[in-house]
Amino acid sequence: AVIEQRNKFEKGDILEVLTPEGNNFSFVAGEMYNADGELIDSAPHAQMTVTLRIENPVNEYSIIRMKNKNYNAQ
Repeated sequence: AVIEQRNKFEKGDILEVLTPEGNNFSFVAGEMYNADGELIDSAPHAQMTVTLRIENPVNEYSIIRMKNKNYNAQ
């Protein structure tokens, strides 16, 4: 998937995909590439274009957010 990010995330972060249909899912950010096709470990710049592999289909208008690292599910 090619995404335009707003906040920094790194390889290994847990990301959540929120879809308009409600078929939400989480995945771990793996191999990522910048707009020049270079392998990167983090996406630190706002509105940076990043390409990464997402196993599930992601529809237009979906939102990808970083899972809250301080959240402890009970």
